[in-house]
Amino acid sequence: DMKKLIVISLVFMMLFAFIACSGDPGSGGGGGGNGSELTPAEQAILSKYGEDVFYFAEMAETGTVHLLRDDAPFNFSRLNNRAVAAADGEVVVLLNNDTEVIAPDWLAELAGLALLPGVGAVGAKLLYSDRTLQHAGVALGIMGCAVHVYRYFQSDSAGYLGMALLVRGYSAVTGACLAVRKSLYEEVGGLEEALFEENYNDIDFCLKLRERGYRNLWTPKALLFHHESLSRGDSAVQDKKASFWNEMSLLKKRWPNAWYHDPAYNPHLTFSKIDYDRTMQPRMALSAGHWPAPFAPSYVAPTSSGLRLLLVLPECGGDARLLDFARELLRQGKINSYAAADAAKFFEVSDAANGWFDVICLAGAPRNILWFERCLMKFLPFLIDVEEAVAFASASMKRDDPIFQSLVHAAVLSTPNAAVIGELEELFGLTLSGCGEVVANDEWERFLACLERVRLAEPLPACRIRFF
Repeated sequence: DMKKLIVISLVFMMLFAFIACSGDPGSGGGGGGNGSELTPAEQAILSKYGEDVFYFAEMAETGTVHLLRDDAPFNFSRLNNRAVAAADGEVVVLLNNDTEVIAPDWLAELAGLALLPGVGAVGAKLLYSDRTLQHAGVALGIMGCAVHVYRYFQSDSAGYLGMALLVRGYSAVTGACLAVRKSLYEEVGGLEEALFEENYNDIDFCLKLRERGYRNLWTPKALLFHHESLSRGDSAVQDKKASFWNEMSLLKKRWPNAWYHDPAYNPHLTFSKIDYDRTMQPRMALSAGHWPAPFAPSYVAPTSSGLRLLLVLPECGGDARLLDFARELLRQGKINSYAAADAAKFFEVSDAANGWFDVICLAGAPRNILWFERCLMKFLPFLIDVEEAVAFASASMKRDDPIFQSLVHAAVLSTPNAAVIGELEELFGLTLSGCGEVVANDEWERFLACLERVRLAEPLPACRIRFF
């Protein structure tokens, strides 16, 4: 019996989940399989946030659970880190308070997979109250960041090639119900409390595991309801909206090359929907018909050394600061080539440019540069020189405005004036200082270091650019 071989430490946050897992003693039933309390081989760590939990206090007195009180402002990462630190199990299961168990063997399924060699996090199949899918794994890059695949599909949907019915690997899984060995949790530093208080902490955690060579899995056999954010109320929803974009921005800047080629998501599938539909423009396909002049088609990525810059400039951008940097770096032999394009065409191309790029740089506001907005901005790391963007920015700007979106998705910001970064932070509520670099007009080496930070994981062919 697995319960006799390992210790399971459950991390909860309030009342609802515990009743669902072990059964309400007063009702004689629950989702735990036998309606009884937790066995001696299991441990419940209840990280308390918010309202009084007198029910838990009574159970804590009997030794059934270990209750941790936390009355500080809500921080999902801190709550879980505290609970994991207090747990003494080999496997920890992060479990939200708004979940309800359906499959009685859910815990054995999660723990069994989490203990396999080379496995990092293990996620569960989660349903909404109407029995549509809430979580069946997380794919990177779709809609510009990370989304739950098959969301709102029927619970019995087979998914793409039947994969929604199979245990399979994903780059990330949700932290609403996540199993992982405690040693691995501690190895990667747990959930990031400072940067991701509420959103994307689970994605960041899974990417840290993947970076160290562990494989994250999802299983349909661990089945639960997830009444998403039910216990936090309307005010929490508003708070989440306020922090959502900032934490997405921090995630994109921390993992700039994670979004274009998710190994768990075929490059011939769309980035615009969550249904695994085929895309009209495969990310790996090269089509000579899409090459903009003056490049000749080349189907083999270059092997020569040196950075190849793609400069995204507004109309009449011949005097842009980025173009001056590119010209000087090329003169000094610090880069291989550069090509500058506006909304309609390439207008300045160095001699060695061959249509492949390693670094993307944006000058100012990307207004009306549709090929950049639609093809590149949300999926590839880029540097934005923000000096000219401030003139177009305002606090009343909508969150779908290209200026705001470019700040969210940019990996690095450069400016000759440090005050500009603070001004943008105040206007938009984004934490930008950690990715902002003050680069004077003659600081070529500092700018070159910025380019290395946004270097693409794989060279980008110019045929990926469609001029609209």
